[in-house]
Amino acid sequence: MTNQMIDVNSPPAEQPTLFLVDDETGILRAMARELKDLDVKIYPFEGAQAALDYLDVVKPDVVISDVRMPGMDGIEMMEVIATKLPLSERVLLSGYADMDAAIGAINKGRVHYYLEKPWDKEQLQQVVYKGIRLSQLRKENEFLEQLTQQQNAQLQLWNEELEKKVEARTHLLKESYQDSISTFSCMVEQRMHDHQSNSRQVADLCRSIGESLGLDKDDLLALNFAALMRNVGKIGFSDELLSTPYHAMTVAQRKEYQQHPNLSAVAMGALMPFKKSAPILASFCENVDGSGYPARLKGGDIPVTASILSIASDYYDLMAGYICDPALTNHQSRDWLVENREELYPADVVDASLAVLEKLDESIESIRGAELSVSCHALTEGMRLTRDLVSPAGVLLLSRGTQLDGQLISHLMQLERTGGLALQMFVINS
Repeated sequence: MTNQMIDVNSPPAEQPTLFLVDDETGILRAMARELKDLDVKIYPFEGAQAALDYLDVVKPDVVISDVRMPGMDGIEMMEVIATKLPLSERVLLSGYADMDAAIGAINKGRVHYYLEKPWDKEQLQQVVYKGIRLSQLRKENEFLEQLTQQQNAQLQLWNEELEKKVEARTHLLKESYQDSISTFSCMVEQRMHDHQSNSRQVADLCRSIGESLGLDKDDLLALNFAALMRNVGKIGFSDELLSTPYHAMTVAQRKEYQQHPNLSAVAMGALMPFKKSAPILASFCENVDGSGYPARLKGGDIPVTASILSIASDYYDLMAGYICDPALTNHQSRDWLVENREELYPADVVDASLAVLEKLDESIESIRGAELSVSCHALTEGMRLTRDLVSPAGVLLLSRGTQLDGQLISHLMQLERTGGLALQMFVINS
């Protein structure tokens, strides 16, 4: 799609927008012709004030303005725009090789580019194209930051509401916490797309390892929450960063990536029910030999619950190819744990983990013998899922181990009817 000149009285455009500001109509038309091949809507203004008056209607991605204009000049206008629209890209155009104007534009108007007339067509197009991309990236980052704040605020609200009932309904609240965190975990997985292993699997393995090591109920609950939310600190990362295996990251990417444990800990630590999960999240990427991150803790300074989460998370991430490329097999991932015993992971936790995985293999084999693959219409009350139920879009609908009742079966059948889905479930009769 090519661009078109837009009258300032027309509704705001959904596609990227560009303000052109000059006191000469011929200059505005000439610039528009030079930019006709870019997918951008152009709003021409003969003067700075006209452009500023229209900021309440359209918030441009890029603003290009002449420096010298009658009334308000381009530098003064850019100063106002920089305050009102800090995410925009601002470009000054001048027919004068005026260094003082360039310095003033950079200092006062926070201008990103300074071009001289006559402009070079290719350079002008590149400046506009890059400016649109940078402006949109800033807007995307701001959206993700706001989304994180809103999600944290929502979790805080849940916490405040639940605390009012904690004395009389302790058991019910714990179940509610579990449901809430599972739901939010699904939201995190939606953001992560295919860039993380299944949190429910990691949580189940953590619980089994923790039980084998004799952890109490409170530690097991905190570990479960931490496993489900271990990636919440990554939701603000770019898709490029999320899709890059750790071993292939640049120094700058690793520096950014290594903050996710702290981000997760802050998000969870602000909420009373999940405070015990925060230290686990903060240190589950630490290594016994001090080579981990973010604090480079060593040996006994790392909580055993964090070591459990580290092993469970790495085990599934290794098989998914998120740590190294190519992905490792089941047995290769276990060999990895053995090879890094006493360097990355505590020896006793590795031994316990391997024992749990062996029992898990035996359990899966016994379940598979009685496992049924059925559609919704063949479900009956009391059946239990033997595998996670995931939608075609990759969203976790029900976790492995969920026991089905009449209401849940009815909801699943309605989901098939209204959503046009064909769900296939693996169950056993319990």
